[in-house]
Amino acid sequence: TLVDLNQKEPSAEAYYWLARIAEIEEDWDSMELAIQKATVIEPKNSSYHLIFSKVLKRINKLERAEKAAGMAIKHSAKPSHVLFNHRAWIRWSRNDFPGAAKDWQAAIQLKPDNAYFYVRTAEAYIKSGKRSHAMDYYQKAINLDPDNANYRKRYEELKSAYKEG
Repeated sequence: TLVDLNQKEPSAEAYYWLARIAEIEEDWDSMELAIQKATVIEPKNSSYHLIFSKVLKRINKLERAEKAAGMAIKHSAKPSHVLFNHRAWIRWSRNDFPGAAKDWQAAIQLKPDNAYFYVRTAEAYIKSGKRSHAMDYYQKAINLDPDNANYRKRYEELKSAYKEG
């Protein structure tokens, strides 16, 4: 029915539902094509761009996934820590650790009480060779979540390595 509707009069919503059906069937190529068509018909729909980005990430088309995530951020009605976190993970997967840190910092600006974003920023700084920045972010994460033993352990490891190096 959706295919017939789209042949008569293409609709972003119909392509969205075709993408969701393809997702359930784990038909990633069909999902990619359907949600891409939805983004073409409704280019300012942040949700469609996010879904497009997610499927591209799933099939390891990371450069395009990052661009689609950027479009989701651009067209979002209001800034979203979820969108910045999503793009940060894509950038992390592409070994763009400074870019990932920047996105997690944007997520922190939107959700400053979330220790996880501080930890992710710290880990991105470690990958970028900026251990002192990483320690600062781990300290902030510990301040937000003082009972988290993993954060404390990682901070102590960094502190020891920093003294040695």
